[in-house]
Amino acid sequence: MKKQNKFKIILSCLIILLPALLGLLFFPKLNELAIQNWGTWEEHTSISGALLPVFLMPVILLPLQLLGLWITYKDNFRQGQSQKVYDLAIWILPVISLYASGITYTVICGMKLNYMVILCILFGTMFIIIGNYLPKCRQNHIIGIKTRWTLSNKENWNATHRFGSKVWLFTGFIFLLLAFFPYPIIIGIALPILVLIALLPALYSYFYYKDQLRKGTATKEDYARTTGQKIYIYITICILIPIFLILGIIMFTGNIQIQYQDDHSFSLDAPYWQKITVNYADIQEISYHEGEIDGHKINGFDSAKLMLGWFHNEKLGNHTRYMYARSSSYIVIKTNEKYLVISLADTTQTKALYETIQGHLK
Repeated sequence: MKKQNKFKIILSCLIILLPALLGLLFFPKLNELAIQNWGTWEEHTSISGALLPVFLMPVILLPLQLLGLWITYKDNFRQGQSQKVYDLAIWILPVISLYASGITYTVICGMKLNYMVILCILFGTMFIIIGNYLPKCRQNHIIGIKTRWTLSNKENWNATHRFGSKVWLFTGFIFLLLAFFPYPIIIGIALPILVLIALLPALYSYFYYKDQLRKGTATKEDYARTTGQKIYIYITICILIPIFLILGIIMFTGNIQIQYQDDHSFSLDAPYWQKITVNYADIQEISYHEGEIDGHKINGFDSAKLMLGWFHNEKLGNHTRYMYARSSSYIVIKTNEKYLVISLADTTQTKALYETIQGHLK
């Protein structure tokens, strides 16, 4: 490994850890700000849940950075690889760490920013940069469009990456344009695009392989898998299956549980987010609403089933949600000048909760 790359790797690891180091250095003040801006229902805890991402993100990204760079260095295809591609591999995760932690810090400080716009700009810029680098990327098992056909044939690899470059560049400009659209449109367009940029280059690689067989410029034997490629495929499958299973469980499971503490308070609890408690004596206003609530997530957990954490819309401003996704009714509770929005599995349960809370306020 070049001395220059060693310095970049050490620097990249320090940058990944920088948000966590700053969090430790200014921890008391950050915790105070987190509780002040977001902690109406968290003051019973000594540490606000807002601080968790500050430490969690770098802790997750650092081992991924070291593992990815170690595998890149050990890759048999590494000889002759462009230095620009190495640089891309080194700096992707540090940028993600700074961005994600920067968002967390702005949330803790109570700053009102449209984070979806920032995310679109970041993704758009990232896709454009990666799209520009793809044609320069030589065969390897870590960086690039890795299919059975690209890894087995150099011509296929080069052609697929030229095509993939155009797809990623186009996607980058689409994401930059999405920054000017409202949240629902962004989600509705962005998710299919993310699937397509993975699927289209893989399909192109397959059809390029078929075209080579038809023209006689390659044979099936040329595409025969080597022992190393088989091992790589097995390892990839063993890694991806648990990841997708875990993501599936997280995205499509979980329920909101309500616990009543005598006649003084009630608590809301759900997986993947912290428990909150509301004292009836603190409730200033409560209202029941039919229909869906608008707004965008600032920080929290947002899946196909649940919406938990901190959100923002024009009417309520920054507020906390403990809701099921696609709810057709919801409750708004105001306590100590802060808002909590609750919905249960269906309208009947949500209305029953509203009437129960109302009964304790009389």
